[in-house]
Amino acid sequence: MEQIAAESGDAFKINESKRRVDQEIMPLLQEVDRTIQERENGGFQQHHQQRMELFDGYRAPALDQDDDMEMLIRNSEDLMRESQALCAESEQTGAETLNLMGRQREQLQNASSHLVGAQAYFMEAKDILQTM
Repeated sequence: MEQIAAESGDAFKINESKRRVDQEIMPLLQEVDRTIQERENGGFQQHHQQRMELFDGYRAPALDQDDDMEMLIRNSEDLMRESQALCAESEQTGAETLNLMGRQREQLQNASSHLVGAQAYFMEAKDILQTM
């Protein structure tokens, strides 16, 4: 990357490529070197053995079919309550949005009528100036 940046002659690109090498590529190279050394020294097998010891002996609790069905029903009911709450919240947000849009429409209509009135005054002023 540095060579490509050097070929372009752009100092910013050269500095950016050096920064990327230092921050992104060097840590990866160090990790690869560490892993290779562990494999050569048998550390990889030791790590695997430690992991097996950590997770060995864990057994998920056994549930009978009735408990599974009841748990599914409870989860379904919880999800349905959450869905209903979201629907109610969405409905409330929609109603508030419609209310706000109604008020904004009234404001725009008022502004439009004021503009029409202002145009009438300008036309009247124009006619008066022309007659002068």
